[in-house]
Amino acid sequence: MPKLKNRTDRISGLDGLRAISIVLVIAFHLTFGRNVAWLGPIGGVLNYGFVGVTVFFVLSGYLITWLLLQEEQLRGRIDLRAFYLRRAIRILPPALAYLAVLSALSVAGVVTVSAGDITKATLFVRNITSGPSETGHFWSLAVEEQFYLLWPAAFYWMSGYRYRLILTVGLVIAAPFWRQVVFLLAGGAMHVNGWRFDLRYDALLTGCVLALLRYDGRGIKVLNSGVFQNPAVPIISTATVYTFTSLTMVPKPLYFLSASITHISIALVINYVIEARGSWLVRLLNSTPLATCGALSYSLYIWQQLFCVNPDGSTAWYKMFPMNFALTVAAAVLSYRLIERPLAQYRKRLTVRHARVERQPLVNLAQDYKILT
Repeated sequence: MPKLKNRTDRISGLDGLRAISIVLVIAFHLTFGRNVAWLGPIGGVLNYGFVGVTVFFVLSGYLITWLLLQEEQLRGRIDLRAFYLRRAIRILPPALAYLAVLSALSVAGVVTVSAGDITKATLFVRNITSGPSETGHFWSLAVEEQFYLLWPAAFYWMSGYRYRLILTVGLVIAAPFWRQVVFLLAGGAMHVNGWRFDLRYDALLTGCVLALLRYDGRGIKVLNSGVFQNPAVPIISTATVYTFTSLTMVPKPLYFLSASITHISIALVINYVIEARGSWLVRLLNSTPLATCGALSYSLYIWQQLFCVNPDGSTAWYKMFPMNFALTVAAAVLSYRLIERPLAQYRKRLTVRHARVERQPLVNLAQDYKILT
């Protein structure tokens, strides 16, 4: 198998990418609330905030696959039990804390969320069921959890780098055609639940393909070449994402490839950021404000739904800007300090316990590459 070389350090600019993604999500949700008329002039851009979730998907696919490749090389095998335990400790506590608060607020009559709604969110099936807006963001958490459940097991049983790459690329290529089949059978995209895993999985697998290509000696040589490391890459990729999410300038025959082209463009930005450590973009992404926001991104994503999403035009004080934004930040900081940080240390101890002393780089990766949804 190819050798990994000097890939145990923290990915430069990672938290900055997460920060931009969560800012787009929150700004998108704020545009539907009250007291935000000032967002009107730039609302056309902010309304594409759902791209932020897609960035999280591609990042997760990349990072999870990279960790699996690291573990396999450094330890000679993949410990699925340890992987699932680390993922559960990372994802579940903040999400369950949110659902617990939501349940208490429902009992107090502040929100209307049933026990069934809480159960669907807890079981991570919100992407295939309906429910109140307060648990609406659990559709993406459900897609991530379903990926975490399926991909490591599939990766474990697939033998050989070439087979893994061919199968993963094949699934990514098949995705837009499968979506068209589903839409055709349903009588149009408007009649289909677009949150289903089978309609979203390729965003995650695009990140997996990037990790597999960067793992291979020939692949990483190409991806680190002048073409892919040109400073114009993030600019062109961002413009491409905007174009193919708005569809205003896309020829109709290419509509069905819009999601795939968006995923690839995001992957190209991630590939650029990994290597271009001295570029202006990476320096910006590593700036203190963006790095801090990125570290808080998971908790911000969890709590923004309660305060910033207001589909019914509620005039409740906690739904009004800027109070809703302030409450989101406050809740996220508390969640990060009281739940995420302590559990990160516990996850590190678990990793140390499962890794041999001479495999210390694996410990650094497990601590540093925290996957945020």
